[in-house]
Amino acid sequence: MLKKASSRNYLGSLRVRLPLLFILATAIPLIIFSLFSYNQVQSTFVKQKLGDMMNIIDAKYIHTLEYLDKGKADIGLDAEFLKGPLEDYYSKGDKSALLTINHKLNEVIELNKFKRKNPFNRQFILKNRFSEVMVLGRDGRVLVSTKPASKGRDFSGSSIFRRGKKGIFIKDAYRDSNNQVVFDFVAPIVKTHIKDQTPLSEARRLADQKDELLGVLVAKVPAKYLLTLMNGELGNMTGGKLWFAGYS
Repeated sequence: MLKKASSRNYLGSLRVRLPLLFILATAIPLIIFSLFSYNQVQSTFVKQKLGDMMNIIDAKYIHTLEYLDKGKADIGLDAEFLKGPLEDYYSKGDKSALLTINHKLNEVIELNKFKRKNPFNRQFILKNRFSEVMVLGRDGRVLVSTKPASKGRDFSGSSIFRRGKKGIFIKDAYRDSNNQVVFDFVAPIVKTHIKDQTPLSEARRLADQKDELLGVLVAKVPAKYLLTLMNGELGNMTGGKLWFAGYS
């Protein structure tokens, strides 16, 4: 009797254990596979998202460099248009030439405003690209500025004037007298003299030419306006911030 009872109990427990073992044998691999798949999907998602973010950053970085390079080209072109009035001022003592220069500087402000298109494809003004445009004379003092209070200010000891006499460059970000973080587009205004006017080879012409400094053109740009490139002209659906470290 005891043997029969024990055999029945054994068979009963075996009937319970076998399904449990089968369930465990099936479930454990599924759980492991699910965890592995989840980690793989999460890793792929993170990599894809990181790749998308890097593409956005690269695009904004390139756009910013393009803006800075274009600014250098534009300021050099603007300097060319100021040669005539400055020559009149220095050679003839024509004070009205300064009024002409002031008018041209205000034109630079207007023509370089940030613009955007609304949904109806009409442009509207966003904000000024330049907070101030000024011309330094041969002595490094401000001859004309879009901000009259700057007139007469001495930049002779500044790198703006020292480097600006030699060529176009971008002055790295600094705090101005209004405690505003700005950077400058700077270009020399020069008159070129050529000793011999007869046709010359390019090498001979460059050797014979002599540049006479007439002044230095400075366009001041608030560094915070670079955020317009990040959030406005190119768009920035992901948010974020831009830190301007300098460019030269």
